[in-house]
Amino acid sequence: MKLVGIIVLTSCIFLGLSNLAQAEVMDKEPTALWNWAWATLAGISAIAAWHWRWWAGVPVTLLGFLGFWVVHLELQDPFVGPDIRIEAGASYVTQFYAGGVIWLVLNAIGVFVWINRGRTQR
Repeated sequence: MKLVGIIVLTSCIFLGLSNLAQAEVMDKEPTALWNWAWATLAGISAIAAWHWRWWAGVPVTLLGFLGFWVVHLELQDPFVGPDIRIEAGASYVTQFYAGGVIWLVLNAIGVFVWINRGRTQR
């Protein structure tokens, strides 16, 4: 009888602890403000790097793309993505991709500046 009581008590403790372990997803994700700041600063850094040298623009662009890609993969994950949409809302996803478009446009401006700078210096 004592063994059954210990087993029941242990089972209740483990079941109770498993209910407490429901971690939220958005406490591990960047905020919408962080996404906008990242897109703007990474894009401006890319413009400066492309303006300076092409070999400086390439790694800055790749690092910015890597940062975008990591969050994109989390949003597309079949387990985490729906929870992000539930907790943060659809506007979070929209703002993230809008920030990605801003980053892409700023990178395109940087490449355009590099191309035009090379033409004027010939």
